Amino acid sequence: MFVTKFHQAAILFGDSSDEILDRLRPLVAEHYGVDEYSFELDTCFVGDLSGGLYNFLELLAKVEEDFEIKVTEESRKKLDNIRQLVNLVIQCRKQKREKQAKGKKKTK
Repeated sequence: MFVTKFHQAAILFGDSSDEILDRLRPLVAEHYGVDEYSFELDTCFVGDLSGGLYNFLELLAKVEEDFEIKVTEESRKKLDNIRQLVNLVIQCRKQKREKQAKGKKKTK
């Protein structure tokens, strides 16, 4: 299996796709009123899961809170399915760590 440096770093910080998905499952289940294992990575927010935009925005707010990230409006508009949300969480957490590391270097 080909593993990129991005994926290696993600695994070191508990950001593997499986770990993120495991944390997202109860959030998605709660906001859409479905069983935690009734959806897959390719499940679409619109079409496969019912609930509309309001549920989706509530879910994103909870994801931001639980993962301590900020999802930009541009990124939000590109989210269609669970896989994209998992990847976005990984990306946001990586960017946050990099920003924190740069901040620490400046204070030295």
